[in-house]
Amino acid sequence: MRPNPSYQGIKRYLPHWDTRQKQTNNIAQITFWSQFSVYTLNTVLILFLTRPMFEQGLGYSQTKAYVFIGITQATGYLMPILGGYMADQVLGIRRSILLGSIMLAIAYLLVMLSGYTLTSLGDKLFIAAFALIPATNSLLMGTASSMVSNIYSDDAIKAKSAMTIYYMAINVGGLLAAIIAPSLLDSRYGLLSILALVFAGKSVAALNFIKHYSLYDNVISGKDTQALTAKSKYQLLFYILGIYLFTLAAYSHIYLASIVISIGCGLGILWFFSRTLALQGLAKTKQLLALLLIIEAVIFFIIYNQMNSTLVLCAKTNSDLKLLSFAVSPAHYQMLNPLLIIVLGLQLPRFYRRFPRFTIPYQFASGTLLAGIALLVMAFAANKAPAGFISGNYIALTYVLITLAELWVSAIGLSMIGLYCDSKGLAFAMGVWYLAGSLSNALSGRLAEFAAIPINTFSAVQSLLIYQHYYLILGGCAIVLGIMMMYIAFAVQRNLRKKGIILS
Repeated sequence: MRPNPSYQGIKRYLPHWDTRQKQTNNIAQITFWSQFSVYTLNTVLILFLTRPMFEQGLGYSQTKAYVFIGITQATGYLMPILGGYMADQVLGIRRSILLGSIMLAIAYLLVMLSGYTLTSLGDKLFIAAFALIPATNSLLMGTASSMVSNIYSDDAIKAKSAMTIYYMAINVGGLLAAIIAPSLLDSRYGLLSILALVFAGKSVAALNFIKHYSLYDNVISGKDTQALTAKSKYQLLFYILGIYLFTLAAYSHIYLASIVISIGCGLGILWFFSRTLALQGLAKTKQLLALLLIIEAVIFFIIYNQMNSTLVLCAKTNSDLKLLSFAVSPAHYQMLNPLLIIVLGLQLPRFYRRFPRFTIPYQFASGTLLAGIALLVMAFAANKAPAGFISGNYIALTYVLITLAELWVSAIGLSMIGLYCDSKGLAFAMGVWYLAGSLSNALSGRLAEFAAIPINTFSAVQSLLIYQHYYLILGGCAIVLGIMMMYIAFAVQRNLRKKGIILS
């Protein structure tokens, strides 16, 4: 078929028309493989940690496993702040993606190789390799989305569409991982097959970006346009080494690390509070509201973190492992989270247009309420299971409710920072949001200790009773706090309306 002459004419006048789409698609592909790899391991991490060593596990107690996961996720939330600084001030965004992709693939190669030493060396080499991931991944977290923003810096509508593709890639990768990983864990090669797949996914992502590195020549700026100096190389070396040593110490001393990280994050939030008090007028009022929402987010994420920790082990020991009429593994319920985000996430703009008064403060309060109700569903299910085994459909319903709550809180967290915080301190405010995420993970790891089943517990009735009390107390507290948040949202917005200020 002959090319349409008018179409060719348009492309002559819009030379970046096709290039931009290629750039967006390439970032989406890299993001897909990267997130697929991350979620492949994270989906089954709690099961791997608590499995006996002779079953290719680390043999951790549930208490230690919960705290370990909390620390690994807490350190992960701390990294975007540092990685963003390195990308902006030392390496450049494109070079950060390149170097981060390569080094992260090497880190996962070391994690894969450590899987062959579990029976002889326990967790020693695994922790040594696993601790390298936050440092290398920090160069990727945030930089990929920044690259998408750079591609469409002059077209806000196209930028939103490209960002939608980017987030869809994240969740499609997560969904595929949540389907495949639990099945692989129970296969002949078990953990080794998972670690090999994780390394393969990271390698594909790295090779993909290496191959298309020059594709982004027209959107680079700043440090990307300059050669990497000897000073920059030393800065990168000390950066990776410094974070690695910190993470290695944290993973090796998880209980102490949970205290240190919690105190550090708390001090960071208090510093943000002091800077907020120094503001004047409307800027001060709106940033105080943002600070309140950040604290509310900590509460929500503590409940959100149950999805890959206590709920997985509860499903393993105290459910019939059914999803509708299908038999599933304990970790398979996690696939409901990315699936619902994919299906419902695209409908959120329509929902917000229909309910314009459902503002961000109400969304955060409603999300906390809904998450609390989700945990009460588990407590109710436990009360209806005298033999100690609940229907897996109750677990599925819990995942559905928490995911709906996530769409109201997590999906708009960073946009809330941009809308409510003073523009002069926006970067610091973004960092505080990540501090809140880190704090919630450190706290949830410690709180989950109350749901840990003692080693000498052999009765399903006994273990379910522990879960029932845990979910009842945590869910009840969330509902009480959610009601308080709802009242605060109403009172604050009523007061602002009297001053002629309408929140979005």
